[in-house]
Amino acid sequence: MAKQCGLKQSAVAHIETGRNMNSKYLPQIAAQLGVNYEWLLTGRGDINESGKPLVDTGVRMIPVRSFSDLKSGNKMLQTTEWLPAPTSAGKNAFAIRVTTESMTGTGTRTYPPGGLIIIDPDQTTPISGKRIVFRIGETASFREYREEMGQRLLVPLNPQYPTTIAPDDMVVIGSVIGSYTPE
Repeated sequence: MAKQCGLKQSAVAHIETGRNMNSKYLPQIAAQLGVNYEWLLTGRGDINESGKPLVDTGVRMIPVRSFSDLKSGNKMLQTTEWLPAPTSAGKNAFAIRVTTESMTGTGTRTYPPGGLIIIDPDQTTPISGKRIVFRIGETASFREYREEMGQRLLVPLNPQYPTTIAPDDMVVIGSVIGSYTPE
């Protein structure tokens, strides 16, 4: 299997034992085995609903990072979790798991804890009404950016959290280009 997928045996062994269950190579493995990618990833659904692989082996995968990776000067730690990249994702895109309820809203856009947001770090110019990931000092966060009456605001979707004025030392890490909330 490892040779057929162009992987090292140890990589396949880590997937088989559950040590690396979200490997970016699962689409290739699913295609090689001729099974449904969703079934291989989660165990749900039919093993092979259509009689052929349901995955494009050319799917680009992006890493899931942590907010602590975004501290000034930190390098991304080795990730074991990967997510298929949306077509709009730039070459440096990554995902982050939401950890607070500050962006859990009541409208159509809501980002509950446990959900994933997809960040494009090549889009660092904030646009009013769009969501951004930013750093102030050593703390990274996620808010909607707004410009109102000459002020730059960082607005949570959850009204229990305060709106703040963006300080001059705020560094935009990237713009949110999508989200995924697992069932």
